[in-house]
Amino acid sequence: MSKLAVPTYELWDLQVLAAIEGTIDLHGQPVLKRWTRLASPAAAGDTTIKVADPIDWAPGLQIVIASTTFNPLQAEVVTIHDVSDDMQTIVLEVG
Repeated sequence: MSKLAVPTYELWDLQVLAAIEGTIDLHGQPVLKRWTRLASPAAAGDTTIKVADPIDWAPGLQIVIASTTFNPLQAEVVTIHDVSDDMQTIVLEVG
């Protein structure tokens, strides 16, 4: 008897958006990168972060900074105030 190989997936590989007898209508502007990693550690209260990859995110866009523990309760939603010319340094809105 042969064994059936079962593929393993990371949590972020299992992304599905579906509608049954309905319509999904998506809006937004395409972006160069949807996610990236921090290039250096960020501490609570930091107003500037540096990311590992160039991004084309615009001021006013809200992003989520996840914790290193993968605990969703420790994630922070922040708003971008400005992006540097190198497209890797992000200034966050304060308050």
